[in-house]
Amino acid sequence: MFLISNIKSKPMVGLHIHPDELRLLQMKKLKQGWQVEKIAVADLPKGTIVDGKPCEISQLRDSIANLVSSVHVQKYHAAIALPVNNVITKRIKLASGLSDPEYEMEIRLNLREFFPGISTDLSFDFVKINRGEDYDDFLLIATRQELLNDYVAVVNQAGLKTEIVDVDSFAMMRAINLFHVSTEAIIVLEVNLTLMHFMILQNNETLFFQQINIFALSIQEINQRIISLIQLYLTTNRNIQFNTVFLAGKFHLLEQIVCFIQGECKLKVIFANPFSGMSFSSSISFDMLSQIASRMLICCGLAMRGITHDIRN
Repeated sequence: MFLISNIKSKPMVGLHIHPDELRLLQMKKLKQGWQVEKIAVADLPKGTIVDGKPCEISQLRDSIANLVSSVHVQKYHAAIALPVNNVITKRIKLASGLSDPEYEMEIRLNLREFFPGISTDLSFDFVKINRGEDYDDFLLIATRQELLNDYVAVVNQAGLKTEIVDVDSFAMMRAINLFHVSTEAIIVLEVNLTLMHFMILQNNETLFFQQINIFALSIQEINQRIISLIQLYLTTNRNIQFNTVFLAGKFHLLEQIVCFIQGECKLKVIFANPFSGMSFSSSISFDMLSQIASRMLICCGLAMRGITHDIRN
């Protein structure tokens, strides 16, 4: 099974399995814009997901099954995401003029050379990003086969059918592109109850990623970590500039961070709301939507995969 499937089927939901909670979303493409059909979230007990890996399989399966049942999407196809820190990517060149099955075979035969030092079995997928006269450029994406199988199995056992396995940073950028189209590098800061994800993205690529456990940190310590990460990246990448920070995650935490970023870092702050400008089915609660919108960014990008083909668009 490929890491990322390009098959399209309906109906489909995006399911984001976050260490703090499950997030589920179904969307529909309209002639102009998008419509949110179904949306739901549910807390996950601490320890269910650790370092991006399912640790309590039965607990995770039952939690997904309850969420799926609550919005009546049993047997729907699902797009899920692996955490970017559990995925390896590499740009490679392959001879032009081959078919996709031939490219797949070429990569499979040379996978150990592309990722030296990795002894575990890998699942992979690839996408052509540039065409040349003699060689084409590809983005190669891989993850441990065991991890992929664990995620797929638990989602399938919970009542969905896993059709697409994406990468969370790809899904995030896909959703951001709905309301912010730019070639400049941006910072995406996702803050939740236990984890903070700090990402620098540009042109659909993850330039920098750090995951920080913030469970025992004060807001002052979190703010200091943010500025330290920005300084760390800029000291080794002086040619990269950014002016915008997108904030996502638990809203009451974001409000405490925004003033610090604007004041100390002198950066423009945008609260990520992937549903801006969308329409909604009659079953959607606007009160609930306003509370969870900022943490549905990845889930939105996954739900779009049921309608758009490319892994990064």
